[in-house]
Amino acid sequence: MNKGRRKHSTMNAKKLAFDAFTPTHSFFTFHFSLFIVSLQTESRAPNIMPLFGLTGGIGSGKSVIAEGLRRLGYAVYDSDREAQRIMVENPCVRSRIELLFGSDIYTGNCLNRKEVARQVFTEADLLERLNNIVHPAVGFDLSEWAKRQTGICFVESAILFESGLDRMCTTVVCVSAPLPVRIARVVKRDHTTEAQVRARIKSQMSEDECVRRSGLTVINDGQTEISNLCLQIQNFCSTFAG
Repeated sequence: MNKGRRKHSTMNAKKLAFDAFTPTHSFFTFHFSLFIVSLQTESRAPNIMPLFGLTGGIGSGKSVIAEGLRRLGYAVYDSDREAQRIMVENPCVRSRIELLFGSDIYTGNCLNRKEVARQVFTEADLLERLNNIVHPAVGFDLSEWAKRQTGICFVESAILFESGLDRMCTTVVCVSAPLPVRIARVVKRDHTTEAQVRARIKSQMSEDECVRRSGLTVINDGQTEISNLCLQIQNFCSTFAG
């Protein structure tokens, strides 16, 4: 009976090896949740500048808009770039990624993104498990960054709603563009095919859903100057800053 129990315990230990880092994940999730409550409370208080989300599908030009907002003097948190940094520099996140994908997934301070993509493609639940590691860490990092800002600030993310970062924002600005324009932009930028771009668009949240969940939508179709679109966003956000 004791041998059976020991064998059962060993099997459970192996099966739940990934969960050995659960306290770390809980740490990020707990502090992320606390910040959401804190930010929602503070954003209603006087003299507190709100955080705004900036999102949009591939080819919409949201990064160009983000750069335009920076030129106007606004701080913009690039969640994709910061996520890449966190996956390398944060020891807790890095350890959990190594446990998930193998210890050789890093070479020095470089994450083998091609190998991550290959494994995620062949084993669907890996993406969800990776997101469960990275998203709370990014949320916590964003919370610390936002505390250091002294005025209206933005967080740019292609997956703002999917990652839950929208809950940290006063409201969200969606950058939109006609589908043919989006496709043409990405084909030119990434040297890819129209079919591949359409597949990537299909894998994202629909534009209709993104627009529905946003407080403001700006149309970046190339017909309006980026500076004018940024001024639209500035005027919209100023109404929340009081």
